[in-house]
Amino acid sequence: MSPLKDTVLVTGVSGFFGSHVIDVLVGQGHKARGTARSGKVSRVQADYDSAYGPGVVEIFPIDDLAEGDYTTALQGVESVIHLAFALPGRTDRETQLIAAIEGTMNLLRQAEKLGVKKFGLISSVSASYNPASPTAVVGEKDLPPLTREIVLSIEDPIYIYAGAKVLMEHAVEAFGEEHPDINIVTLVPPFLIGPFAPAHRIQTGDTSAIATNLVIYNILVPDSVSKTSPIGFLDVRDAAKALVKGIQLKGRHRVLLAGEWFEFKDALDYLEAVRPELKSRLPEIKPTGQTNAIIDNTRAFEILDLPPVTPWKEAVLVTVDTVIKLEKEWIEKGVDVDSVLKQNEWRDFEAKARAAGL
Repeated sequence: MSPLKDTVLVTGVSGFFGSHVIDVLVGQGHKARGTARSGKVSRVQADYDSAYGPGVVEIFPIDDLAEGDYTTALQGVESVIHLAFALPGRTDRETQLIAAIEGTMNLLRQAEKLGVKKFGLISSVSASYNPASPTAVVGEKDLPPLTREIVLSIEDPIYIYAGAKVLMEHAVEAFGEEHPDINIVTLVPPFLIGPFAPAHRIQTGDTSAIATNLVIYNILVPDSVSKTSPIGFLDVRDAAKALVKGIQLKGRHRVLLAGEWFEFKDALDYLEAVRPELKSRLPEIKPTGQTNAIIDNTRAFEILDLPPVTPWKEAVLVTVDTVIKLEKEWIEKGVDVDSVLKQNEWRDFEAKARAAGL
């Protein structure tokens, strides 16, 4: 067996994306560590031990992102990937901002003091998306000059989430200016979809752990009136590989990456052809007329030497198969999926967006 590469600490490893980042790190021979809340540590550790064998991934407890002590978890670490972030609508506005900004800076400051020079972060295209120009292409320099006061005045949880990402990115940029010797890559993807990673275990009835795969699942609900997201989608496996590659870059980089563009109408037609058993579940969705993804991928492929992104049909199909499998498992366990899974929070977000004319 070849010797292990860099030791990498990853926050948010109990989540959909974090578990994929760990999967990439382990696959490349890195020594991986993760953080989780104290109450989750034993379960998350068991999940990773089951997936990769005992001791391959170590899980450390961190209960407070903004004030937690990472000293033990950071011992011997060469790189840090920070993914932990409060989901939309899960906390009040002030708590969301504290977790996003102070939580990120707390980890970066502690890691930098201990000699860590390589950092990876996750943001969101929602931080650059302008609903007034929904099909305008955005690049790495498109980040609005929001203030904390403006974000705290916002009511919609999706926009609070996006604003928190913006403020987090500005804080990180300022930190990078103060420490020009460190390397920071911020990956900026759209909705992430795809299979669950080997260690990602979803508790029965916990729709939040399905994450943004719910956006695709929602087009399988017959009464759905979902509308194609203007920001598009990216296979979660592509995102994880890109971020792990990114932490090897020198300097500071904001990297936007999106998958192939598709309309929900195209996805439904494709699913009807390849999964005819789902035909009765497929709603009527009109095309939006949008013809392109709004994300400029150019820089990502230039600096990361990435292979082509996963074709949209493959990404959609594996997502659908993954969530349908989970749905069947929940039904077997007695879960009323009509009231739990089919009435998920992303449907609420979509309804609010439609009501606002977005």
